[in-house]
Amino acid sequence: MNTHNLSKAFASIGTRVCIDRVRNARSPLGISVSKDKKGEYFSIRVDQTYTHIPFCIHIAETNKKLKQMVIAISYTIGEFKALFTTQHFLIGKDECHLFVAGLNNGISVKKAFTELRPGSISATLSATGVKEKNWYKRKNKTFIRQGEWFFIPAALPPISMPVVHKKEPISRNAGKPHIVDELMRVGGEVVYVKNSQVITKETYEHLSHRDRLRTRQRVRGARVFVRGYVRHPDHKTIFLDGWHEVHLNREVSLQGNEFVD
Repeated sequence: MNTHNLSKAFASIGTRVCIDRVRNARSPLGISVSKDKKGEYFSIRVDQTYTHIPFCIHIAETNKKLKQMVIAISYTIGEFKALFTTQHFLIGKDECHLFVAGLNNGISVKKAFTELRPGSISATLSATGVKEKNWYKRKNKTFIRQGEWFFIPAALPPISMPVVHKKEPISRNAGKPHIVDELMRVGGEVVYVKNSQVITKETYEHLSHRDRLRTRQRVRGARVFVRGYVRHPDHKTIFLDGWHEVHLNREVSLQGNEFVD
């Protein structure tokens, strides 16, 4: 797809796109959200080391009503196509800001929604009688969604010594956290976060005292229940009336897909 047609396709969902040459990128080709004087836009990043490689950007579907699209970015490295890679993404606007979500497959926007939803939610939608037109909303009878987080009404499991944490953060890996009013967790593993890195307890014990002071203790892999307000600077604040179990979407991430709170 040439640059003119690419810009026209992105304009149809109310946003801009630029192809930027960068250094030391995580992959030869990728897409992210950037910002300039005009506001947010999508940046297709091409690592300068690989400017000679052939690449293709394919738009699988554009949904103008939702202001979102599914795209595939393909590139080849090696004289005999030693490495051929295609990455799929759901991109567009969610509430107030642009987003990029990695997919395993890219067919349509609504199928991307289905892929990103946690499996337990997809199984429940039909059983609870939610109409299909409401499956893609941020709130229905089955869940409330804020960004990548799904909150499902749930009864608390038996807990011998319940501890309610106030103003507690939840995040994917070590990303920008969402802050919840009240949180209870069941099980899980204690980890430490340093910058954007998640560190195990064993690794933490080998850190110097100075480096330990730069970490924050979190819990990974627990069942998490929250209630009250959930806040994040990129999303509208939501209110959860009663306890809700927390589920992370199934986005394909270069950094993995861990629930840390």
